[in-house]
Amino acid sequence: MESRRKKIRAIILSVIALAAIATAVFTLQIDPADYRAEIKKSIATAQQLLDGAVTGNENGQYSEDQLLWLQTAVETAQKVVDNDVTEIEDFREQSQKLNEEIKAFDGRKNTECLSEEELVTCQQDGKTYTRELTLEDHTKLAWSLDCASISTPMPVNFGATVQGFYQEKAEAVLAAHGISGKVLTLLHNGALPGRADIELTGLSTEAPLYLYEYRPASDALVYVSETKAQDGAVRFSVASGGTWVLCGKAPQAEEEPGEADGAGGEQEKSSSGAGSEVSSAESTAASSVSAESPEKEKPASSSASPDKNASSGGNYTIPGNTPTPEPEEKKLSCTIEIRCDTILNNWKDLAPEKAPYVPANGIILQETTVEFTEGETAFEVLKRVTRSRGIQMEFRNDPTYSGAYIEGINHLYEFDCGSGSGWMYKVNGWFPNYGCGNYKMQDGDKMVWCYTCNVGKDVGDQYWDTH
Repeated sequence: MESRRKKIRAIILSVIALAAIATAVFTLQIDPADYRAEIKKSIATAQQLLDGAVTGNENGQYSEDQLLWLQTAVETAQKVVDNDVTEIEDFREQSQKLNEEIKAFDGRKNTECLSEEELVTCQQDGKTYTRELTLEDHTKLAWSLDCASISTPMPVNFGATVQGFYQEKAEAVLAAHGISGKVLTLLHNGALPGRADIELTGLSTEAPLYLYEYRPASDALVYVSETKAQDGAVRFSVASGGTWVLCGKAPQAEEEPGEADGAGGEQEKSSSGAGSEVSSAESTAASSVSAESPEKEKPASSSASPDKNASSGGNYTIPGNTPTPEPEEKKLSCTIEIRCDTILNNWKDLAPEKAPYVPANGIILQETTVEFTEGETAFEVLKRVTRSRGIQMEFRNDPTYSGAYIEGINHLYEFDCGSGSGWMYKVNGWFPNYGCGNYKMQDGDKMVWCYTCNVGKDVGDQYWDTH
């Protein structure tokens, strides 16, 4: 009996050993090219999600902050793919991170939004709209928006998180100088329709707290105002979404006018707040505070001024660890306009369900100046602008059109207004005879996307001048 048990035990151990060896051999025999192929598939999947995402302040759309998680994961994964000497472990790591972001992507949609129609109703009633949230760290956040004071109603995203994309960078600025603080990301894209009051409860400090805005472009914190703190509640006002920091670091004494340039900065996304910057451009202790920003930036179009009774802080900065920036590339700009006014003269041909998507003047996007990088195509500029403005745009990959054919903009598609209808583009009055993915933008270009109801004849396509 004992002999039989020993034989069975030996067989089991042999099977386990063989399985372990087979697994090891299989693992060793995996070709790195297989990892490259798999991560390429994940990149393609992620890019499809990004292409289909709409940036905006309505439920179901995306905050720019939340899009950055997947965008960054794609960029990092692509660098791994493009590197010919990438180690297998790097493939595994980046593939895992990318797939995690793909899974999390749908859950990053806006869910705490107030529609324009709802805001108008509150405005007509003369009400102050409030919204309460519980953040990931169990802190309570309460929004208060005076609707009666709003001149231009628009959707508002009341979403907030203490795990925003720039949280770690903002915390690094604080840590470089031994400063503790709370980082809060307000997920609204751009400027709010009016100033909003915010109350945070659940904080342990009663000490004076100061409000700063984190600026990604300069990796700096910009002083905005002093807050009101009492009984564990902190109150302050903001005029836009973005990454905000509450800390006990008071700004320096206000500088005399003319002593230094105004603080602020060109924002990569949206901006608000004015005052002094706290940057991470130096690895010294907190005592080595500079009064000069490492990076001069233009004031943003929408800004939140400090409270009336708060010190502006001059150009106060706290440098951190940002490396010396490379010389800026030459800035290129162009204009873009999107219009469908030809439909107004062909209303009888328009599919009835598409009528709500045609503006009264036929202009979906008035002429707007945007910056672009050298080598960008008309398609890339269109995609970026429509996404940033919350304008729906759908395209398909088509080799005939150099990779991109625009099917619809603002829910208006080809054939929605007759058999000869669809989208065309012109640059400086000329309609290129090739796809928008093949036209490289030039500095000063004027690009117009126009909806034709008659195969281009009604929008001035030069083809009809010669036929």
